[in-house]
Amino acid sequence: MILKTEGVILRVLPYSRTSLLADCLTRDAGRIWLLAKGAQRPKSQFLGQLDLFYTCEVLFYQRASRVLILKEAAALTTREALRTDWRAAACASYFCDFTAQVTPPGVPHEDLFALLEAALDTLAQRGASPGLLCWYELAALKMLGFGVSLARCPLCGQDPAPGALRLKVSSRQGGVLCRRCQDRNPGDATFDITAGTLALLRAWDAEISPQTAANTVPSPAQLAEMQAVLTGFTAYHLDLQLRSRDLALTLIRTPVAR
Repeated sequence: MILKTEGVILRVLPYSRTSLLADCLTRDAGRIWLLAKGAQRPKSQFLGQLDLFYTCEVLFYQRASRVLILKEAAALTTREALRTDWRAAACASYFCDFTAQVTPPGVPHEDLFALLEAALDTLAQRGASPGLLCWYELAALKMLGFGVSLARCPLCGQDPAPGALRLKVSSRQGGVLCRRCQDRNPGDATFDITAGTLALLRAWDAEISPQTAANTVPSPAQLAEMQAVLTGFTAYHLDLQLRSRDLALTLIRTPVAR
């Protein structure tokens, strides 16, 4: 049977002298490996249609195999800016790396597909920013069932923020702890954040679109607090510590040479 769907290319690897393997997150079939036979030949039908960060329409043969044969591919969105903006390209690589690590093969996840497309489109249009990276991680954790509870204490359900200048976030408990629950769990590993950082995270968490986060510039202290929380949640719940994330953040922070 031949299936047709849309997919974002997460990785492209050489398979032979003339063929390529594409790791593709599809809208309907989940993450799949596609073998593009002859894709590296000068007159290949796949030339210009199949590349990193592209959204493509793909036709492939469905079969009981880890690698599926790609019949046709047509580029729908190429995001050319990601080939000239190295900060945005590094951030896009992290988003694709994260997605590849958390999506098992063959399991559809349309929400993650839409999230990745929105993040890549924003990178191509506006460039990389720490706020966009944080928004993506917040949204991805929520879609995977490990969202950070920011509005209510995960233990008692109370709003933890009223009157508090500094708060504690627990990866194990799943969110921001109120003062009473902090005192009841003194041995729980937590991260400190200010009320201002919490307000930013709440605003981004409520946004379906990444535009607000992409337009916001957190202070260095706020960014450090956000990164500690999100890194802690990702490591604790998903067992992920990706080098691509560190590289993306380093490049985003690197001043542009004049």
